[in-house]
Amino acid sequence: MKTKPVLLAIAILVAASSTAQITWERIFQTGSVKTIEETVSGNFITTLDSVFLLDAYGNTIWKIHPPVAGYLSQTTYSSAPDKTGGYIIGGYAVNPSFDTYNFSMQLNANGNEITHTTYQMGNSGSIGVTAVMSTADSAYIACSAIGMGAGSVDTYVNKRNQNFTTQWSTLFSSGSVRQDALMEDQSQRIIAGTYNATGASMPKFQRFGITGAPAGTYVVPDTFAGGSSCYSSPSCTMCTDGNYFISANHSPDNGSGVFPYIAKLNTSLGSIWSKAISWPNQPYVNGLAPASGNGLIAMINYQNSIYLLRMNQNGDSLWTKVYSGSGTAGGNMIRQCADGGYIICGSTNGNEYILKLDSLCRLLPSVEITQTPALICPGDSAVLTAAAGYSYEWSNGSSAQSITVSAGSYWVKVKNTAGTDSATSNSINVNYYLLNTTISGSQFICFGDSVILSGPAGQSYQWFPNADTTQQIIVSVAGNVWLHYIDTNNCFVITDTIQTTMLTQLNT
Repeated sequence: MKTKPVLLAIAILVAASSTAQITWERIFQTGSVKTIEETVSGNFITTLDSVFLLDAYGNTIWKIHPPVAGYLSQTTYSSAPDKTGGYIIGGYAVNPSFDTYNFSMQLNANGNEITHTTYQMGNSGSIGVTAVMSTADSAYIACSAIGMGAGSVDTYVNKRNQNFTTQWSTLFSSGSVRQDALMEDQSQRIIAGTYNATGASMPKFQRFGITGAPAGTYVVPDTFAGGSSCYSSPSCTMCTDGNYFISANHSPDNGSGVFPYIAKLNTSLGSIWSKAISWPNQPYVNGLAPASGNGLIAMINYQNSIYLLRMNQNGDSLWTKVYSGSGTAGGNMIRQCADGGYIICGSTNGNEYILKLDSLCRLLPSVEITQTPALICPGDSAVLTAAAGYSYEWSNGSSAQSITVSAGSYWVKVKNTAGTDSATSNSINVNYYLLNTTISGSQFICFGDSVILSGPAGQSYQWFPNADTTQQIIVSVAGNVWLHYIDTNNCFVITDTIQTTMLTQLNT
């Protein structure tokens, strides 16, 4: 099939209703985020300098740097959730003889090690387990890259069951496998894309059956951009129709020009369509994710920014979104999330960078609401405040940044200054303090005797009907008794009414 050029897309503002999708942006310490995956609970497992579990809003739940027993140090390259609620991670470890061995490790839900294994070492050492995933049959895939000398790299694709015993291991030569180039299709076949970073080897996508036997290969053609010279960063993802999207980068003139290549393949690994992106100044496609309508999002590192190119089912460009982080940015990996949005990891200005975007690749306005005070007394009010810099539509009709409200449920819709992007908060409930309305003490008075009644802890007491102003009173007559007081939260409280009863004297 003839390859078609794709011109630089102009960003088009797409009108869409506000959704409940969560979006955020996080910058961490120095470095680059290598991998990120969503868990079944909506959290994110990510590999930075250590392994982090983030909640749905990007807040850290835990951070670990798990040691490999018997080794001096370890570096983690990859992480992914498994089907048991735990995780699998991979990297390399250095032993006391300073040899490097690749490893993969099972973690429980709290990030504690269950077990680990190490892999064979190459002629010139081990590079690391560069990609991991959990399969539909609850097994694990680990791609172990080893050095073979003279800059050459081979990768073993290993499948292990839940007990971490080997089901199969297949040599996949000519380079390492990025986590963005590893996937499982609807028939539980594994697809991995690799390249040789030191030579002119064309990127290829190898498919493995359930038993590990080869089940087809697609080799990126060397003619779409004028010849073969240098390739990099293959990626792949499933299309919503069950077919495959793949990508790679081609530099026929040894780096002075780069042509991202994107193709859609059928389940027989035949080309449905292919496109070369002819933007100037060396764009690199570094990840793919599915989109609605059998389309895709291509993550392209370009002009020191992350470009997200939306393509339809035919590979035609629809729009782009651009993110530059804190000045410059580059993406390492993109995944579609359960809510239809996207999670992206990479770096910005030398720091670790993560973006959670909506289904239109937008970073929506902040919709966090702060409440002061956290609880209120009956008859009092609270102040709700949304983030500054937007226009506002509160559920009570107000258009101010802050509103004063009584108890109840409230939400706000915010829009950016251009009015193009909007987001709606979750509802926030303004609640009363829990009031103590109980008078303690016996309600029954023996003839000729009295009882002591006590009010709750607080201040400024007023008893009725006898007008006492102490926390405790002595009652010697039958009748209704109640109390007005100020509690420890400075709330005015009216207690429940109790009825004291005079017991009848028995004649003897």
